[in-house]
Amino acid sequence: MRTHAAQSRPIACCSSPRRSGLGADRRGSIAVMTAIMMPAMLGMVALATEVATWENHRLVLQRVADLSALTAAKLLNAGNTIQAAETAAINLAEINGIPAATRSWSPGTNTTSNSYVTIALVSGVRSSSDQAFKVTITRPVTPILAAMLIGTTALHPTAAAWAELVQSTAGVAQPCVLALAKEATPGTVLGVNINGGSNFNTSGCVVRSNSDIQVKGGTTMSTAGLYSGGNVYVGGGTKVQGASGVATNVYTNNDTNIGYDFGGGSDGGATLTGNAYAAGNINVNGSSTISSTAQAGGAITLNSGDIGGTIGGLASAVGNITMNSGAIKGTTTSGGSVTLNGGTVTGPISVAGTLTVNSGASISGATNVGALTLNVGSITGAVQNAGATSINNGSTINGNLTAASITISNGYINGNTVSVHAATYPNWQHSITGSQSIGSAATDPSAPTAPSAIGVISDPYGANVAVQSALSKVSSSGGGTALNVGWNANPVVVSPGTYSSISVSDFQSFSNNPTVTFQPGTYYVNGDINLQGTAIVGTGVTFVTSGKVSISAASVNFTAPLAGAVSGIPGIVIAGNGSTAFDIGGGSNVKLTGVVYFPKTAITVGGGVAAGSSGCLELIANTVTLTGGSTFGSTCATYGATSFSALPPVTIVALVQ
Repeated sequence: MRTHAAQSRPIACCSSPRRSGLGADRRGSIAVMTAIMMPAMLGMVALATEVATWENHRLVLQRVADLSALTAAKLLNAGNTIQAAETAAINLAEINGIPAATRSWSPGTNTTSNSYVTIALVSGVRSSSDQAFKVTITRPVTPILAAMLIGTTALHPTAAAWAELVQSTAGVAQPCVLALAKEATPGTVLGVNINGGSNFNTSGCVVRSNSDIQVKGGTTMSTAGLYSGGNVYVGGGTKVQGASGVATNVYTNNDTNIGYDFGGGSDGGATLTGNAYAAGNINVNGSSTISSTAQAGGAITLNSGDIGGTIGGLASAVGNITMNSGAIKGTTTSGGSVTLNGGTVTGPISVAGTLTVNSGASISGATNVGALTLNVGSITGAVQNAGATSINNGSTINGNLTAASITISNGYINGNTVSVHAATYPNWQHSITGSQSIGSAATDPSAPTAPSAIGVISDPYGANVAVQSALSKVSSSGGGTALNVGWNANPVVVSPGTYSSISVSDFQSFSNNPTVTFQPGTYYVNGDINLQGTAIVGTGVTFVTSGKVSISAASVNFTAPLAGAVSGIPGIVIAGNGSTAFDIGGGSNVKLTGVVYFPKTAITVGGGVAAGSSGCLELIANTVTLTGGSTFGSTCATYGATSFSALPPVTIVALVQ
């Protein structure tokens, strides 16, 4: 008999025990996990915020470092002392939030520092020859969360900046003829003298002299420019132009004289195809011509003769302009007075002082002057005159006139007039065809700007260690064996070494045309070098001498060592430290590739010299005289020659790191 408790009950299929409370709800599990992780997450966010604050602090330090470095460099470039420049830079850092602290100055290292800022004069980053200021700024930061994590009580973010005084010479062609001689008084030293009626080609480079330049004798000079620290003289019958007759430029510290040693005759002129810029005066003599701009810091004079000088474009002078005859074919501006004793001006004319027109001279264009005296001549165009106008001797103004006062003693105005006072007529012959009215005077014309003086340039190899070291090894009292290759020698091969002299002569008498070959390397010569003969060659050679170099009736082909060469001096083909001449005589067939460097010596080229096939030949000497046709060029980069400009470097300040 079964009891009630033992009765069977149905069993539910495929069911699981029922859960209740938090354990039965996953949302509760996430809440627990979130509660556990939240402090860590908040800590990470706070730490990230703190790190971001450090980075912002570092960026502020960097900006202050940049500004301080630039300030020091600009002050030094402006002529302040190193210590004054560094002091001002630290002052600026303190103004921009860096704490003040006791400073120290170290003259030995040119360094100023305190607890937070160090500023020092160092070598440049772009060029080790430049000066630069390095500024380092450190300002401690107190960490909060980071202190608990990394166990430090202070961090030291640091910023550094370099501002360099960069020597910039961009935009000016390199000289291939350079005279280093300077002059205390303008017109006293002839640095470059080119004459002889031959063709000289420096069309890819310029001629530069720290003193005067002269080109005369019917010479044709193709050049990228003449740059003179003194005066430039271009003689009669001479042409100065760019390649294929295009325009070139003449720049002078003092005066430019075109056709200077000829007067008057039609065969006496000189031609500058291009522009003349003179810190002093510009004189155009006889029938000479400047085809384009003439800009002078002093006066411009177009001188005498039946056929006067011509300026084909702008004529601008800070001082006076005087034209005795000839023509100005463009705009004319003067900060002084202009006197036209003949000739024509085609284009506007602006004169801060008095314009005087004599001897039938004429002006075609608008005229704006301080005062006007029209004696014998004519003006076609409107006239603006801030002062008095006087018209005499049958002169004519064909246009409207505005002036402070008008006096017509014998002349004509074919146009309207406006003047502060009514026109006066002291003599019987006069005429104003237009209306007359009372008004205000014209404004004064502004004076033109003067061209900048181009200064003098330093010896580009004066600080070259390899070149100066080689020159120090030779002297007139030095030793070595004399090398004499005479008429009875067979073809000769010469090795580098030290010689008391080198002489090669009389090879033209041999029917087998023997050759003297100089092997690559440096030849130190404690005396003279004398080369004659039919074939003298050397590739990768450098000759360094204390004596005179003479090349005559010779066929010579020397090439300097290439950049990176282990023997010889890259780029230098012949160099000397003496004061005696380097002379290439008449009848020579000479090809030189590289730099001929004689900083104390006069170089004379009488027989002509040509750059080798690479187009690299630079003459650098105390003075240079060229009387035979020659070709030069500055494509010397593959030979490791020094790059330099025809102008002194301009120092600019730049952040470089």
